[in-house]
Amino acid sequence: MFAKATEADFPLLAAFEADWSSEPWSEEAFRAFSREGSSTVLVLRENEELVGYAAFRLVCDYGELETCFIAPAFRRRGYAKMLLSEVLRCAAEAGACLTLEVRESNLAARRLYESLGFVPCGTRRSFYKNPTENAVVYTHSGKEVRL
Repeated sequence: MFAKATEADFPLLAAFEADWSSEPWSEEAFRAFSREGSSTVLVLRENEELVGYAAFRLVCDYGELETCFIAPAFRRRGYAKMLLSEVLRCAAEAGACLTLEVRESNLAARRLYESLGFVPCGTRRSFYKNPTENAVVYTHSGKEVRL
């Protein structure tokens, strides 16, 4: 179900990014990120179909979720929680806390993060572009994963 992304996944990941992100990652961005020793691009599949992905970095006791996506056909079925729980498991295994940024207006994502134990800890003014919007910064201690 979970696996590290392979070269064959990058075109589809980039296509998903182009459909939803105001600053999408390219195939090459996924390739470069996945080559970094501290970085992981994790994909979630159901019956060989790509459900979603998460790109995150873990360095010593610190981690950051860079991007996360669930395909529209699979939304509202628990996959996002499943994917993020796996990312949190990886962070906990590495002894790392995890941070992320999310658009201030993305209330559904914010509720999901909070349900998993993420806590808002700050704001980054005008962090996002197209349209310009603040980011809420969340952190997770890595000590408790709520399911």
